[in-house]
Amino acid sequence: MAATNLNEKLKNVDGSNSASIDQIREILFGQEIDLITERINELKASLDNMNVKLADLADRFEIDEKEKKGGLQSLRNEDKRIQKAIDDVNQKVEELLANKVDRQQMSQALKVLADDLDNS
Repeated sequence: MAATNLNEKLKNVDGSNSASIDQIREILFGQEIDLITERINELKASLDNMNVKLADLADRFEIDEKEKKGGLQSLRNEDKRIQKAIDDVNQKVEELLANKVDRQQMSQALKVLADDLDNS
């Protein structure tokens, strides 16, 4: 039956026009070529969908990177502010220690002076 069907299709092929190639293709491949073409179209649509998703992910990644850079800059600014505050506190502590030493020296000098006055 299939051979008869093939023979009938071959009798209908006219070799003088360009449609004959399509007819030969239809005879040889039949519905398979339609299925393959359909699958190729599905794959193309899937690829387009994936490209859209990839573009969305790239955009989201870029936004996240900008936010991270902004957050990082904010942290750097906060770190500089804290470091300056620590430096200011250290300077004040050094000043207080220097003043304390001066007070101790003054106290010692006053004691020596008081002893000298008592001994005179």
